[in-house]
Amino acid sequence: MKDFLRDTIVALSTASGEAAIAVIRFSGIASVRIVASLIKLRSKKELSSIPPRTLVNCAVLDNGAVLDEGLVVRFAALASYTGEDLVELHIHGNPIIADRILELSIEQGARIATAGEFTRRAVLSGKMSLLQAEAVGALISAESRQSVFLAHHQLHGELSKQLYSFREQLLSLLARLELELDFVEEGYAFASEEEIQRILSTIGLYVEELIRTFPTSERLSRGPRILLLGRPNAGKSSLFNAILGYSRSLVSITPGTTRDYLEERFVHNGVTIRLIDTAGLRNASDEIEKEGIYRALEMVPVCDQILYLIDSTQAATIIGETQFVHQLQLQHPSVLITSVLTKSDLSSSLDANHLSISIKDLTTVKYLLEVLSKDYSTKQNTSSLAVLNIRQLNLLKYIHKLVCEIQEQSGMPTEVLSALLREVLVPISELVGESTSEDVLNKVFGSFCIGK
Repeated sequence: MKDFLRDTIVALSTASGEAAIAVIRFSGIASVRIVASLIKLRSKKELSSIPPRTLVNCAVLDNGAVLDEGLVVRFAALASYTGEDLVELHIHGNPIIADRILELSIEQGARIATAGEFTRRAVLSGKMSLLQAEAVGALISAESRQSVFLAHHQLHGELSKQLYSFREQLLSLLARLELELDFVEEGYAFASEEEIQRILSTIGLYVEELIRTFPTSERLSRGPRILLLGRPNAGKSSLFNAILGYSRSLVSITPGTTRDYLEERFVHNGVTIRLIDTAGLRNASDEIEKEGIYRALEMVPVCDQILYLIDSTQAATIIGETQFVHQLQLQHPSVLITSVLTKSDLSSSLDANHLSISIKDLTTVKYLLEVLSKDYSTKQNTSSLAVLNIRQLNLLKYIHKLVCEIQEQSGMPTEVLSALLREVLVPISELVGESTSEDVLNKVFGSFCIGK
């Protein structure tokens, strides 16, 4: 690992391809030397003499010839993103220029950074916790405003601070319990049962709340999956197209036109919604159509919400359809199922207890979208939602399990209690990155882009 950190790394930190600008980032002990060998400052000064965090004009040279003109900025070790000497070159966003600078940098002793290596170095140098590093990755890949909000919440470090606080409290307890073991014959107690239970209770309740809110946090991050169900010609494909704003799904008066499900993603009010159109539900004889119906029903338990569309012009079937929806809800109690009456412009049988829409009246479609997105809006209180992935969730569950096991036992010997508290420390330390295996780090940073 020490040899690994001695390397000076370089990478393109902006998206590849043509653009107005591109940023090439260097980090490591030789960053200033390598960049200084590639550029000439317009001020004729040395790069090392330029105050940190100051952008200055420079020419980028290729064997003495000017390759490009741009800006350069250096960040001093300890005060940089990675904790090391870090330099950024801001150049024109031509891939030919960027690739040549990378080649010249390698010739001067740098190597191309691995995925997420800049942020990994920030963690290893103590600039941020592993939780905050994961928030960086989540922020980069965020697909909606909710995703951005949640990632920023964790990047701010409140969860890390709380977990570090728990860690320090447990370490203090352990130190006193170890001291207690040295005076066991004298009967001294340096940590009271009340204090131990209070700390464990605080940890348990905090972790329990995080675990409880994870499903909501996950849904806010990825956006809800909403399934359109209903009988043939209920208007599923028409609504699907109306919401998307273009003809994505084939619409026909012939029943059974949709044989498979179609899924598209769109953003409304900052909420990324995955909308799924399905085959109409009926007793079909065609094998392909039957398979489509089977797939539609198979999607129900893996979606967040079901819109069951009912043709409001078929008054005689509305009661039967409503009963079917009730039975479907009983089968899948964890999935929200909402009945929606369609073709409201053609019907006199509308029910105030149901949402009503008409694709010929886009205000009704917009109202439906408002109803769908409000439960996933960034306006709701999400201050406690900080868990971003399964790694964090599993470690929190393990912490909660260990804490509960200790709380269920009373009067245990000091050496046993010490051993159990050390076990609690392990997942807490792994969460924040104080003690994390190479395999875990590789998995966390393997999904990052090269220049981050």
